[in-house]
Amino acid sequence: MSGREDVERVSWEEAERLLAAALPGVRSFHPDDVIEAAQQIGLPVSLERVRGWRRLTDRQLFDRTFEGAPAYRGRLLVWNAYVGYSSTPAVIHASQLAAFVANHATAYGEDFFSGDVLILGLDDGAIFLFHHAGLFAHVRRPSS
Repeated sequence: MSGREDVERVSWEEAERLLAAALPGVRSFHPDDVIEAAQQIGLPVSLERVRGWRRLTDRQLFDRTFEGAPAYRGRLLVWNAYVGYSSTPAVIHASQLAAFVANHATAYGEDFFSGDVLILGLDDGAIFLFHHAGLFAHVRRPSS
């Protein structure tokens, strides 16, 4: 994956529908709202801190936050701070995620982890969230 041409964009309406289907009652893509909605339906959310995250490259931050996490699979809805003001959410295959993150700054002119991030597994409901305060979590349904 080298750039924008490899990314499927979905409308805000479609992205909101997909998010609400996975997390009933969620109000927005903001990590605080996602955490609240996940907890309301009984999903445990355990936030971990990445110290000094602003000094890390996207690749280093990706490696650190995904290290030891169960593999994501299938189609993923990807939202980040860049999308919040410049684009619409992307849908990519899980096998493309590491390259999408690594190439984000080149393709879009901004780091992938420039602020809040939400990745939603469309096939299994798995959630990765990164909060601009340097906190992250992987949230999965018990069967995921």
